[in-house]
Amino acid sequence: MNLPDLYDVLVLAMLVLAPVVFVVLFYISAPYGRFTRAGWGPTLNNRVGWFVMEAPVSLVVAFIMLFLVELNTVTWIFFHVATALFSSRLHISFFRCEQVDPCLLSLR
Repeated sequence: MNLPDLYDVLVLAMLVLAPVVFVVLFYISAPYGRFTRAGWGPTLNNRVGWFVMEAPVSLVVAFIMLFLVELNTVTWIFFHVATALFSSRLHISFFRCEQVDPCLLSLR
């Protein structure tokens, strides 16, 4: 399966799954935030959960660029610059959420 076909299959799967999840969530309270309760699996620390939620974005893009796409020199340079910019924004966002926001909330 080539990359455009894989993309088409994944988009179709998401389009089929989205209405199902939309309807199901009217009847089930998702165990997130104040709805957290036992019986839905292990709970995670907020920081670990945030990292697990954001990690696939970087990992999937890196996997596609490294293993599924033929790259020339210009594409490699662009990829490394884009990865560096994305990683720095991710780290700055993480620092703000974990360090700056709690300090601002404590000043109220």
